[in-house]
Amino acid sequence: MPIQKLRIIFLVKAVVVPPTFLALFLWAAIVTHGGGPLVTGKMKITSTYMNTAYSALTGLNVIIGLFSSMAVNMPVSLLSNYCL
Repeated sequence: MPIQKLRIIFLVKAVVVPPTFLALFLWAAIVTHGGGPLVTGKMKITSTYMNTAYSALTGLNVIIGLFSSMAVNMPVSLLSNYCL
């Protein structure tokens, strides 16, 4: 596939993915009425080795992991699908 056509595919991806992500996020927040008990529940640390700082870093790692698939561009997998 020529590079010019691949640029169009990536341009379409760059335009379509962010609004789709926002729409899915809003839909999930509306359906669960603000996140449900998993998001709005009280935090209770039951482990002795897991203090507040470690819990905050673990939560940050989970959030970054959720959004990394949207932030990272993976052209190798896209190219392998269209060039075979």
